[in-house]
Amino acid sequence: MGILNVMDVIQGSEDQIPDHMEPGTICSFKKSYQDLGAPNVRYAGILACPDCATIGLITTTQAVGYDSVICASDTCSCEVYIRREPESDDYRFDHRLPA
Repeated sequence: MGILNVMDVIQGSEDQIPDHMEPGTICSFKKSYQDLGAPNVRYAGILACPDCATIGLITTTQAVGYDSVICASDTCSCEVYIRREPESDDYRFDHRLPA
């Protein structure tokens, strides 16, 4: 599975994937997609790894900080939790387990 599968699924929809994403950029889908992989897993968007900018899918549980995001690269070992700032659309990355 990779970003090409995402592009195939969202082709013709309102969702658009940027040509280039800076490290730590999140691109949220307007709707979640379930037909990309494992049953009962919904994909909420894509994340450019905060360390190396490799693009990977993120699930709805990763997007809200319940599960960690592990870089999709074979050469990067970055693992982070996405944290949304209260009353804001801003987010940060936390290398610690959720409280």
